[in-house]
Amino acid sequence: MGQLTSRLYVPMFQITYSAAEQVPPFHVVSLVFDQIKVYGVMIGMLVIGVVALIMLLRKLRINEALKMGEE
Repeated sequence: MGQLTSRLYVPMFQITYSAAEQVPPFHVVSLVFDQIKVYGVMIGMLVIGVVALIMLLRKLRINEALKMGEE
């Protein structure tokens, strides 16, 4: 989503501000290595969240609660 919005809206910044007034000139750079770092952090956080959720669900003992509800 970020890449899509930056491709759509960042060129508008270049249009609104003239290139002659800008020192240094306005130029947006997106490096692949930076994207890999961001995706790596996001995937790491997602994995940690899923592991924590699984651990919490195992502690709940849902089977025992369902058995007690049936009685």
